[in-house]
Amino acid sequence: MSADRTETHGHTETHEHEPETAERGSRLLGAGLILVMSVCALWLAATGQLAIYVNPGNTPFIVAMSAIAVIASIAVLARPRGAHGHDGGHEHPHLEDLVHEADGTTSALTGDPRPTRRVLSGVLGAATAAFCAVFALAFLVLPPRALSASVAEIRDVNSAGLLTEPVDQTVQLAADADYSTYGLREWAALLRQSTHPEGLIATPFSGIGFVTASEESEDSFVLTRFVVSHCAIDAQPVGVTVYSPGWEDRFEVGSWVTVDGAFAIAPDASAASPVSVAPESVDSTPEPDVPYEY
Repeated sequence: MSADRTETHGHTETHEHEPETAERGSRLLGAGLILVMSVCALWLAATGQLAIYVNPGNTPFIVAMSAIAVIASIAVLARPRGAHGHDGGHEHPHLEDLVHEADGTTSALTGDPRPTRRVLSGVLGAATAAFCAVFALAFLVLPPRALSASVAEIRDVNSAGLLTEPVDQTVQLAADADYSTYGLREWAALLRQSTHPEGLIATPFSGIGFVTASEESEDSFVLTRFVVSHCAIDAQPVGVTVYSPGWEDRFEVGSWVTVDGAFAIAPDASAASPVSVAPESVDSTPEPDVPYEY
């Protein structure tokens, strides 16, 4: 912000040319949004719901940064509005003030903003408070929701980029392998990478996920979950095909189910994988508190 100083009768006059209204409004808006978002992040962490948005491994970092942001934003909001500069003297009307008075931007006698500027400042402050209140209310009232099946349908299920990451190279097809701890990500990686997936035939399978339609067979659905690397933005869907004729009569797309059975030769010869899950049971189940795999 620039200022002109002139000496008049031993006093120093300071005249601000740039209005403080816009600067203060931007400061309040930015600090208010940071405060609200940080408090919401801390609330989600305290209630155990932050995992819906980010990988749990990032929770300590997010909590620490949010706490710092809360303190910093409160300090900014509590800072008093700066006064016009004084260098040991008093301000007096100046010729340049008269020019601004003529074009209606300031008052030469008071140095205060004209009524329109004061109204703008009030409106901006009210809008900032209203926006922050609505933002906070949405987080507190509306329950956090995980990514839905509609998102999975527009993303590439079992994408090559995801299932060829180093973490997926640990899956192995072996007669003595322990598959009891496998999630859908490990199963999907195993089916994709194995040159002889027929070796899985008769291997027991148990999994939980939501239902998405198979693009290869009307008699099959894909048991699907999202894998989150850092946050929900980078979530990628993975899944295993389940052969279950008439599944559409029992389950809606997006509904959560548990599947127990074993791998078998895929009845549909057009299927991309020669094996799919032949279920012994497919039962509805509530959405897990943590719906993602990591």
